[in-house]
Amino acid sequence: MSTRPRPATARRRRPAAAGGRSPVSVLLLHGMGGGLSGWDALAARLAPHLELWDVRLPWAFTGNPDWARDPDVTQWVRASVDSVRGQAGAGPDVIVAHSFAANVALELLAGSDLPTATPSLLVSPFYRDVAADLDWSSVMSSMDGCYELIEKEIQQKHGPAGNDLLRSAVAQQMPKLTGLYPRLRFQQVYFRTSQLDLESLNVPVFLVGGSDDVGARADGVRLLAGRIPLARLEILDGCGHFPMIERPAELARLIEAFIDQAVQSSSAS
Repeated sequence: MSTRPRPATARRRRPAAAGGRSPVSVLLLHGMGGGLSGWDALAARLAPHLELWDVRLPWAFTGNPDWARDPDVTQWVRASVDSVRGQAGAGPDVIVAHSFAANVALELLAGSDLPTATPSLLVSPFYRDVAADLDWSSVMSSMDGCYELIEKEIQQKHGPAGNDLLRSAVAQQMPKLTGLYPRLRFQQVYFRTSQLDLESLNVPVFLVGGSDDVGARADGVRLLAGRIPLARLEILDGCGHFPMIERPAELARLIEAFIDQAVQSSSAS
């Protein structure tokens, strides 16, 4: 019988370089089906004064799908933040979250369950602007988009040398192996976005989307930015759902600019 996984301990992926600028701690949170390797290209391009933390979240396809039997998905992000604080004594100063993790972090921010001074850069967040009840057909219909996103991630990581048929087969089998609960949790988080109290959010949030994203569509990211008072928005032209893999250098520049502005605002206050 499977047991539900415990929250993982965050790891210090890279310490800040000694000397120079004051260190800033950044927590990287991967999306559903992602993993730690998805941050490799981005991490290599981020400035050395950034202390990088990451955590293997249970919604990776290599994880235990029983995580999704618990309706409270925010516990995993909350525990990751607490893990950094417990090890480092403070922080993280900034959160960078992708896809599903971006939406979970947004729920915590909207509910004031994260430290109020935690600026967050949310990459490829999902947004639904119409409130509606979750139904089973919605859960099942999400699979087509899920297949396409996973296949694109495999292609981005392994390049055109990979076999197209193999990529397609893997993309279709991986969601089936996880069962229905992860899909249900994704849809619940997605359907709740229109009901979050985002207008009261008093923390800097930077939303980054891709013009060619077939999942977290650019129009939705724009609508989401319009509801957050301190939001910044960047839509990367010609980019899909994985900017940290497709456009790591550009995303690194955006992250560093956001951090500089957020740290300056925090110091001024």
